[in-house]
This record gives sequence, structure tokens and C-alpha cells, in this order.
Amino acid sequence: PATAGSDYGVPLVLSEEITGERYPRASVATVYSQIESDLRDAVDNYLAETTATTFDPNRSVGYAFLSRMYLYMGNYKEALSNANSSLELNDKLLDYKDYKAINGQWGRLVAADDSGEEFPDEHKNLENVYTRVLNGTSYLFKSVAASEDLLETFARNLPADGEDMRMSLFFSKDQFDPYTRPGNEPNRFPGYTIFAPYIEMNIGFSTPEVLLIAAECEARVGDKDKALAHLDKLRDMRIKNNVHFPTTYSKDEVLKMVIDERRKEFAFVGLTRLIDLKRLNRESWFAKTITHSAGSEGTWTLPANDLRYIMPVPENVLSFNDMPQYER
Repeated sequence: PATAGSDYGVPLVLSEEITGERYPRASVATVYSQIESDLRDAVDNYLAETTATTFDPNRSVGYAFLSRMYLYMGNYKEALSNANSSLELNDKLLDYKDYKAINGQWGRLVAADDSGEEFPDEHKNLENVYTRVLNGTSYLFKSVAASEDLLETFARNLPADGEDMRMSLFFSKDQFDPYTRPGNEPNRFPGYTIFAPYIEMNIGFSTPEVLLIAAECEARVGDKDKALAHLDKLRDMRIKNNVHFPTTYSKDEVLKMVIDERRKEFAFVGLTRLIDLKRLNRESWFAKTITHSAGSEGTWTLPANDLRYIMPVPENVLSFNDMPQYER
């Protein structure tokens, strides 16, 4: 906040008229102020309480959007207030324990009771508050291996006889069988765990994200026990034989569990991880160095708060507008 008035944001284009003008670069504070103003206007004057489909934003979506914005600003009190307003309108969750994975690609997630029901499409998933689906995400499936760091996150806080259904449904270890025909060999990758959900991943707003925003803010500025209740509610829908957390945990311990849960809930969705790294790296308990190796090709390291977290503005954009480059 101390430097937001001078830190570089993005250009603000507030008119549909194409005039040929060159766009200056607005400050971070100015950009956030515009976002906040637009969202407040939408919630107060334009968004209906209910809509026919989750492709159309309703008031719950407006509150969810505000809660995410305030979380990223570090305004945890307002983030909590708006998350609670969103949850009052929509707090439904899908029980992942009702499903299992079978051989195949699309349609591989089916009801555990063998009723033939498939995992719901994104616009029919009751926990999706606002449905937005990216084209082409299936190119990632079977192509991306989970890091040991991520796998350790899934193993943390898991009851001795518990099973995290997000891992069981969306990932495959050592091999993946995309075929339903006898005689076809599965794809094998010993020692690796890959991401292979074969469902459309929602990148809009969902009850889990709003719940976890509320949980994080309760752990930071509110009631630690309420934060634990939010965690338990989500984990009951994700983990077989889930055991509720004891209330003896400190606020800091609860906060760390919330961040772990965010990582597990949105792994490979491209929704929260980058911004979480950037905002949380400023806190000493979280700050982490990321290292990736590629066999004999080398090792790459990204320290916490490194300037390379910011992508450069392309030169052709700079040449057509009056804006400076980031320091990198």
C-alpha cells in the first residue's frame, strides 16, 4: 500500500471509442480503485440475486470477485466480509467421495455406486458459482508431472486411513490407462505422478475458493475456530475418513493449513498459485525458492520476490504507448 500510488499497473482503457491516442500506464492504486468501483457498481446496481445459469454472473459472483480482490490487496477484513456475503447466497459443495476414476479419458470420473452417472459438467456442478472454461486445457492432461513439493502438500494433514479424492480422481501414479478396450497397453511413467482429470476445469468462481478466502481471513484477522470450520466443511467433501482439526491449533498453524488447501484445491487449474506465491513471498513464514531441473540441461532457480516474477511488457506494446518498462 505504501508504494501502490507510484508502482506501475496496467493501462486503463475506459472507452470503446478508438481514437488513436497513446495510453499511459496507470498506477497499481489507480487500477485497483477502478476495479473496486466497477465491482461495487455491479453488485449494487446490476447483478441479480439469481440467474438462469452459472455462465451469467449473479450477486454472489460480485461478492466473490470483491473478496478475491481484497484478499490480493491484503485487506483481510473486507475480503472476509464479502466472502461471507457470497457464501450467504451460495455455499453448496460437491462431494468428491461420491465418485471414482475408471480407465479411459473423457468420462473416466463416474459415480462410485456404479449408477452410470458421470462427474458433472462445469455448468452443472453445484459448487461452481460462476462458470468459465478455458479452451485447450486438455493438452496439459497426461503431460504435466506433479512436483514432490506438491505431492508432499497432499500428504500433509491427511488422516492415517484418509484418501484425498482430489489426488485419486485427478492424478495418476506410475501409469495411466486411457483405453477401455482389452489388450491396449497403458502409458507408463514409473516414479511420476501426472495430472489427468479429463474434466473441464472451472476458472471462474467456486464455493471452495470463497470458503478458503473466508478461512484465510478468519485465521488472519478473525476467529480461528471459524477458519477451522471452513476447512473441515471443504475437507469433508474431499477426503474419505476425514478427521476434523482440533481447536488447539494456533492461528499461524491454521493459516498454513489454509494455504496448503488452496494449493491442493486448485492444482494445475492456473487460478491462484502464481498470485499466492507473489503475495505470500512477502511473509517470512512462507517465502520460498523454487527450483526446477531438467536432467542434464540444467537447473533453474527463482528466489522469493525475484523481479523475474514480473513478465516484461512486449517491446511492440511499449513502442505504441507512453509507458515505461518494469524494473527487471
